[in-house]
Amino acid sequence: MIKRKNQIETIEKIVKFNQNKKTNFLYLKHALLEYIFQLDLNSSSKLMLIYLIKNINVKFYHLYVICPYNQFVRELGISKPTAVKSLKELNDKKIISVYSGKNKKRNTKVKEYFYDRKQFQLKIPYQHNIINLTIFYKTFFIYQENQSKEN
Repeated sequence: MIKRKNQIETIEKIVKFNQNKKTNFLYLKHALLEYIFQLDLNSSSKLMLIYLIKNINVKFYHLYVICPYNQFVRELGISKPTAVKSLKELNDKKIISVYSGKNKKRNTKVKEYFYDRKQFQLKIPYQHNIINLTIFYKTFFIYQENQSKEN
């Protein structure tokens, strides 16, 4: 199921990584943006990734973002096909894990993980995406460690 210990360790690294920032450290840290810009992705996928990072709420101790396509279209100003293509590229390049569709077993387990908790008892649209950013942060921290060894 969900590797809860793995997520908590990654979140603790994120918090430690930028413990002195008062702003959203997941979004505004220069090293994080620099890492995103050097990834081999098209510009809409980079924009999507920054948007996803901005919408993580680590105080619930998970690195999942729940977002329907309509929200991407409205808030990013991109078309639905572009949003689908960007999520697919990020998923295919193993930067994030996307769980879409109501019939997937994994999606159901992730939804159960969220919706048995009161803070996630929201009105959820039929077509939503559950996006796991743990992979992204793990690779980012490996990148950071390699950069510090080189310097």
